[in-house]
Amino acid sequence: MHEIEEGDRRKFVAASNDADTGGGARDLRYRPEPLFVALFGRMFVGRRTERRKHDGLVRSVEVCYGPIKWLDPHREWRDGVLEAWPRTPTRNEARLARVHEFGFDALVEDDPNGGKSVFILTQTEDGSVYVSFTTETAIRRDDEGDAVLKAFAVDWLNRRLKSGFIDLETGERFPDA
Repeated sequence: MHEIEEGDRRKFVAASNDADTGGGARDLRYRPEPLFVALFGRMFVGRRTERRKHDGLVRSVEVCYGPIKWLDPHREWRDGVLEAWPRTPTRNEARLARVHEFGFDALVEDDPNGGKSVFILTQTEDGSVYVSFTTETAIRRDDEGDAVLKAFAVDWLNRRLKSGFIDLETGERFPDA
């Protein structure tokens, strides 16, 4: 789960460069980095090594990647490949890269009560990874659904954190119970 703020919305349309100094992230960022790198490593089984230069030094980083699926605004299935990158030397955050390539901006839901808009990655038992979006109001509603997931989601919302996850296979979660 990841809260989508206005800056994240701009990332989805490759318009997040708010200064004339260059850059302009096109990725969603997750803290604490070690926990999310491990999580993304379990979700995305593809691996490749990339070389990055920073302050004159070249270092190798492992990038995890894998297929994702989502329903577009017309309720048609789409697919792509999402990449998860480890921290950079200057930022202690894991990153889901190039999110502007998928058209997710059309999927972000505004909460009717002013709550959070939420990005969700779900991995099923067969290893498939699905992207979806919801709102804080929808999460808090008393609907049918998995009680463990709902309790986790409400706890995450109550703690007002940017990101969180629960791994039903290993029992690992952030934030902890």
